[in-house]
Amino acid sequence: MLPLSTLENDVIRLSPLESGDLKKLTHLVSDSSLWTYFPYDLAEESVFESWMESRITLMNEGKWLPHVVYHKPSGKYAGLTCYLSIDEPNKVIEVGGTWYGSEFHGTEVNPNCKLLMMTHAFETLGFYRVEYKTDVLNVRSRRAIEKLGAKEDGILRSNRIVAKGRRRDTIYYSILKDEWPQVKANLEKRIATYR
Repeated sequence: MLPLSTLENDVIRLSPLESGDLKKLTHLVSDSSLWTYFPYDLAEESVFESWMESRITLMNEGKWLPHVVYHKPSGKYAGLTCYLSIDEPNKVIEVGGTWYGSEFHGTEVNPNCKLLMMTHAFETLGFYRVEYKTDVLNVRSRRAIEKLGAKEDGILRSNRIVAKGRRRDTIYYSILKDEWPQVKANLEKRIATYR
């Protein structure tokens, strides 16, 4: 089982999810447009509570490592991001289950979160491959993943049921350890433009 770690820089603090964190994030989830491509519509409070509790269960089982995203400059909680699909023997991990409140879309939050998560995955935990996946219809998410420098691996057709019973095609991306130094340098340059 991977160790739980707080990750932070000058902009973001990522703290392992705890039961009490639900209250810190509830105000962010009422916008239904956030959940168009998510497997669940978390705008309903009871669904959000159940989903968050299931993340804690998955964390306790070592299957997911969810982190609460705190944006230091604004003094606000911004959302959640996770490690999942953890395959330690093959040194493969996914960064996903990520969502941010609307006010944090297109800001410095996502690139800083991804820099922290990938630095920790490659440089501390020793993973060789970091994966990302999203709904093939989610153009905003796809562009964000591509902007990180991830390479498209392919599409799994009709592999998941999402909100309202739609079957989604899931597009997979990855960054490999030998690609990481260039990806990291580009990400650091991009982050510097926000200052």
